[in-house]
Amino acid sequence: MACCLLISYSTMGQEANDTHTDPNDTLPSIEDLMKIKVALRDEIDKNAVSVAGQKNQLLQEAPSIISVITSEEIKNYGARDISEILRMVPGFEFGTDVEQLTGLSFRGIWVHEGKALIMVNGITINDLGFANNNLIGTIPSAVIERVEIIRGPGSVIYGGYAEAVVINIITKTGANLNGIEGTLSAGAVGKDGWSKLGNLNYGYSAKNLDFSISAGYSNQPLSTRKYSDFYGNSMKLNSDNAYREYWYLIAQGKYKNFSFNYNRSNQNYVGQDGNTDILPLYNNRITENYNNYTEAVSLKQEIPLTKWVNIVPSVDVSHGNVITTALNIHSLGNGEYGFEGGTQLYRYTGRLMTNWDFKKAGQFILGGTFIRDVANVISPTGNPGLQVGPNEGDTAYNAQTDMKSILAEYTNKFDRWGVTVGGRYENTSFGDAFAPRAGVTYMYGKFNAKLLYGNAYRIPIIYQIYSRTTGYSGNIHPETSHSVEFEAGYKFSSHVSARFNVFDINITDPIKFDGLNNTYVNTGRIHSMGAEGEISLHYEHLGGFASGSFAIPGAETSSDLLTSDKKEFLGMPVFKIAGGVFYDLKRLQISPSLVYESAKKGQAGDTLNPTANTQYPAVVLLNCSITYKNIFNKIDLRLTGTNLLDEKYVLTQPYYGMHAPLPAFDRHVSLTLIAKF
Repeated sequence: MACCLLISYSTMGQEANDTHTDPNDTLPSIEDLMKIKVALRDEIDKNAVSVAGQKNQLLQEAPSIISVITSEEIKNYGARDISEILRMVPGFEFGTDVEQLTGLSFRGIWVHEGKALIMVNGITINDLGFANNNLIGTIPSAVIERVEIIRGPGSVIYGGYAEAVVINIITKTGANLNGIEGTLSAGAVGKDGWSKLGNLNYGYSAKNLDFSISAGYSNQPLSTRKYSDFYGNSMKLNSDNAYREYWYLIAQGKYKNFSFNYNRSNQNYVGQDGNTDILPLYNNRITENYNNYTEAVSLKQEIPLTKWVNIVPSVDVSHGNVITTALNIHSLGNGEYGFEGGTQLYRYTGRLMTNWDFKKAGQFILGGTFIRDVANVISPTGNPGLQVGPNEGDTAYNAQTDMKSILAEYTNKFDRWGVTVGGRYENTSFGDAFAPRAGVTYMYGKFNAKLLYGNAYRIPIIYQIYSRTTGYSGNIHPETSHSVEFEAGYKFSSHVSARFNVFDINITDPIKFDGLNNTYVNTGRIHSMGAEGEISLHYEHLGGFASGSFAIPGAETSSDLLTSDKKEFLGMPVFKIAGGVFYDLKRLQISPSLVYESAKKGQAGDTLNPTANTQYPAVVLLNCSITYKNIFNKIDLRLTGTNLLDEKYVLTQPYYGMHAPLPAFDRHVSLTLIAKF
């Protein structure tokens, strides 16, 4: 998956050193020049990114290390949902927490619980209770136009959860669709599981209006293999006790300078594996059925005051529940069962951004943001569901946290050099914080480079503070991180490009769960160092990519996140290599790909020696997608297989929590029909 295209606009057509002059050639007409200008503008717009700032920028100029995965690349390599897309991107890995809750790791760091910002069309979709996401089996590629990723801190621009990585999933617009597109898919998972997916997109685009709406449903088991805990219990996973059921509705529109976005997602899943040991059935019924939903709407108006000043006010409102909200009868601990009480979480966001374009004097961004998070919780017994103080009686039905921030950033280009400096100041319910950002970019011919420095911080999440399950954690304070990154890229030709980066990330006072005291605390440090690289090849009917990444912990990293020899992050492979090719025969396209992950170590489950490790072997996940196109000029038929070698992949817990490795990513073969009208 050629995650970043290093674009040199002098290569639109032939390379400069391949051009020649023919005295018989005639000069282009004004009309021809205008066509070239329009084509160039469209190409720039198509390859510009906005995730790293408040305006579109070329990848080489953006003051962040960015990966972009386009719908063409997703289609070429047959990725079926966001988890399969991220699996092909350097640095990403998945792990397990508890109750079949899966999470992300990035650059060796477990970015679960608030260290990764995940958005759909710029709207945060992290669970508002713990800031988590169950990404496996969600957000199908059928709705995705592109995925933009900041490979590092995005706190200056976004604040909140943008501490280690930012992922913005951009869905198809009216111009992308220009009609109706439907997708139906069914497949076999493992030995006896089945997957199914249905999606319908509609898009309309006119002169000043662009509108699209997407809706769909998917269901697949996390695995169909046997899961065994560390206490001698086991269960065969299947479509009943390991399902991932997902519904979604996404709409977006733009009329002149006004735009809106709406999304609603709903996921049901099972967590019978429990926190440590498998939970027994209750009257032969599964007790750990969970539901998580999020719903959000965003409104934005661009107001051009002059040719060089633009004001952009926006409002976002979102609500949902805690990601582990029970659907039915549920274990309350100590052998007791009850029904989950009502949980409602809200986020209200208001922004006012101003963009000042001084042309040769540079660009300046100044803005402010207000965010209020609110929790309304009733316990399973009907009592107040929040613990708002250290004493047993300090309970409440409601709690809230506030954040007010000011952002300022200046960017300018000096011939081959670009400079960005800026910062974000926040006043929060947990004190004040400041995150600076600085970057230098360099472009010369086919070569480009970046040197970047950034701070980030993340305030405690509302359920980490006030949950009665974990107890009051009012003494915790924001965690902070410091990152240094360097990237170099080279465009060998109009078809071949490569880039390489090194990074050093240091998180101080990370917020972690203290199992001994059943509460959240600031403790220790997380230090990750490593490198990532990729090369891409793209012709009209042939292309490919290869990428690699590795991450190792620094000496300061807390031992509870490391293997017993202190040389690796617990539960995460040191090396990851991905690659693929596609060959397009007009009506038939063949796209094999693979992901290699080195051996990783997880907790051995020895209660007498809890930091003892077990090594899990390296895996090679071989995939292949075959597409027969343009049946009746309207239908594509795609056969996709992932993990064709049937590797016994497991999700390991990246801390010493006594949860055994959880099977996932079984062999999956599916047939997909895509129709366009």
